[in-house]
Amino acid sequence: MKKILVFLLVAFTSATALQAQKKTFTREYTYQASKDDSKNSAWANATTQMRHILLREVGECLHTERTFQPTANAQDYAEKIEAITAGIVEMKTLNEQWNGSTYYIQAEMTIDPKDLERRIAEALNDKQKTKELEASRKRTLAAEAEAARLRKELEITKNEQQRLALQKKYQQTADALSASEYFTRGYHAAENGWYERAIEYYQKTIAADPNDASAYYNMGSAYANLEKIT
Repeated sequence: MKKILVFLLVAFTSATALQAQKKTFTREYTYQASKDDSKNSAWANATTQMRHILLREVGECLHTERTFQPTANAQDYAEKIEAITAGIVEMKTLNEQWNGSTYYIQAEMTIDPKDLERRIAEALNDKQKTKELEASRKRTLAAEAEAARLRKELEITKNEQQRLALQKKYQQTADALSASEYFTRGYHAAENGWYERAIEYYQKTIAADPNDASAYYNMGSAYANLEKIT
């Protein structure tokens, strides 16, 4: 009886310690849509901002845990870590609502700081992987900046013909943000061996941005890996 109690105590302690290693960050964000926003552009903007918020939380956690030491160019290094983390850590959407004027989203990220440190270190040693994830992040930031610029122009433009041209460009930036989000989800799915899911996300990436060469290549790799296990 005593041995059983000791075993149960050890098992409970180990399970508790394992759970204690994981940290879950749950946040919410509400995007205030303009009259030029569609549901798709509102979703793209809200989801992008939600991912930024959660990635900052994760980054602060890594800094607090001292899992990474600052480098000579701390800002560039932090951006590199954020780009890699985006492709490694899943953002799980818990709730989202669109009422025509606001897009509300609640999402979470769960990490094990030590495990994440190991996976980031592996990614940093893979130059191709790091380059790909950094390129994805740069595309997202560029699309965000362009969307913000176009929103300002749309607010002050009175000429109807110019407005139509700006609206078309604005929807294109929304497509670019959607493509970036789907690419990130596809990358994470492939990293975890969920190849069917990865293929679906890469297909959505290509539908939003038919010129995304990385999505075609990664989708091909996902198909090849799927064939190996089926």
